[in-house]
This record gives sequence, C-alpha cells and structure tokens, in this order.
Amino acid sequence: MLKKLIDTACAICIAAVLLGLAFVSLQGVEADGMVIAVSGATPTPTPCADSSCSGFLVCQNFEGTGYDNSESWTESVGSTGGIVDENYTTNVGRGSQSLRIVPGSDTPSYTYTTFSAQGSIYGHFIMYVATGPSSNGSDVLSTSDADVTQLVAILMDTDRTLKLSWMGTSSSSTSALSLNTWYHIWYYMAKGTGANAQAWLRISETVTMPGSNAITVTNGAWTTDRVAAYPSSEHGSGSDFRYDQILVKTSAIGDVCE
Repeated sequence: MLKKLIDTACAICIAAVLLGLAFVSLQGVEADGMVIAVSGATPTPTPCADSSCSGFLVCQNFEGTGYDNSESWTESVGSTGGIVDENYTTNVGRGSQSLRIVPGSDTPSYTYTTFSAQGSIYGHFIMYVATGPSSNGSDVLSTSDADVTQLVAILMDTDRTLKLSWMGTSSSSTSALSLNTWYHIWYYMAKGTGANAQAWLRISETVTMPGSNAITVTNGAWTTDRVAAYPSSEHGSGSDFRYDQILVKTSAIGDVCE
C-alpha cells in the first residue's frame, strides 16, 4: 500500500514538472527582475509610426467633426464649384472620414496648417484621385515659409504623374497614379545653402514605405525654413482629390498604421 502511494506521488510530481516546463517555454523566465525570452515566447511587435500622434508636427486623420487632434487648419474654397470637405464619408482612405478637395472653375481650393519653423521635415499622406487635373502642374501638397512663399510642391500633371517643384524648377516625374486608388506618399524636404537642398518622394499602395525613391532631388535652391503644409487642388475645373493620414515630423516616419 505504501509503495502504491509513493508511486502515485512521484507520478504527480513528474507531471507537475513537465507542466511547469511547458509553461516556461511559452511564457519565458523571470530572473532578478529581468524576463529572459525562451523558445515559444511571443515577441513584442514594433508599433507603426502613428500609433500615437505624440512627436508629430502634424497628425491629421479627419475623424469627427472638423479637424482632429486639436489642430487648427485654415480653408480656402475656390469660387464657382469649389469644395473643401474635411468630413467626407464616401470611399474614405482611413477610419470613417477623409478630406475631399475640388477646385473652383477659376480659383484653387486648399486647406493648410502651420507648425514651428523647420529646416527639414519628413511627411506622409494618402491620396485618391477620383478625377485628374485638366492642366499640368496642379498642386497636390506644398510647403511654404513664413512669408507664404512656396518652397517645395508636389505637383500632378494631366497624365497623373507626380513631380517635385521648387522656384520654377521641376524634377523628373513618377509613374502615373491610377484613378480610384488610394496611394501612400512619403516625402522628405531639407533646405540648403543655394544649390544643394534635398528632397525625395516615395509611393506605395500599402502602409509599408518603399526602400527606394520615386524622385530624388539633390540640387534644390530653397534656403529658408518651412512652416506650413498645404493639401490643395489647383484651378482647372474637373479634378477631384481625396486625402487622409497627413503626417509631418522632424524625424523619419517609416511604415504607417492601417
């Protein structure tokens, strides 16, 4: 009888040890306040760039009535048919609302926000072209200095290619954007000392930033800080642009949130 009890107790002990080892292999071991990862432990995922708006100069997702994240934006609606609608709910880019901009027949429509003066910025936005522009060089998004002088602009031609433009000079163009497709667009702009300012543009249909540039500028002429970002649609009746997830930061943004 005693032997049977001992055998049973040993079996229970062995089972408990095996169960404990299985738990450790899944959860990790804590020693001296430090968790040591072991086989089967779940890694902590790297958060996407805008999981929090902390640290951004601009972090606008157009949720709720008006502009979100307590940001102040100023609108200019083009005369005769212009639209600036930050509460647009049809075919949105992210969340439940987006920004829609349509120019007037004779003046552009745009909205803008300002931030502290910066010699260089990283930016991101998503864009949908429902109808392309009827004239070349239509503004998509531009940056300006404190004197409201446009420093660098992202422009779209009638073939829906994008280019970077500064002080009357334009870069080479990207491949054409398709209609009715949301695109993620990342950019970088840094002032120079006369002919060495830099900028680049990257484009993707996913939240993952490409590793190479669609456009690269190394000979820009702008030398002043930028203080504002303008999503816009230039005059030339017919174009219809949608925007969402507009981000500006002083450090690299990288992959963004869904």
